[in-house]
Amino acid sequence: FPSHDNAGILHEPFEIRINETIRNIEDNWNITLKDISTNICPKDAMCIIADSLAIKLTFNNEDINLNNFNKEKTVNNYNITFVDINPNPLKTRDILNLSDYSISLKVLKV
Repeated sequence: FPSHDNAGILHEPFEIRINETIRNIEDNWNITLKDISTNICPKDAMCIIADSLAIKLTFNNEDINLNNFNKEKTVNNYNITFVDINPNPLKTRDILNLSDYSISLKVLKV
């Protein structure tokens, strides 16, 4: 699993990919993106079903599920917020594998 340490990301949105672990040494937490389930309508398509997104994370060994209706959760005095998914497909042919996506998150101490 790719991982990297970053003490400067608290309060700033950061990007994370499938099976990547981000560690904040200064505040002693780590977060791993375990899975993304997405059904996002490309901008050039007419979709009947509304966009859906579900992400599974592990924060300090605790499982967290977020989605486009429940974008934040507080765990161990930290608020984890889903900010965005990248890339957002512009055309039907641009739909990518899950490994091509990244998720923007924000972690705030509460």
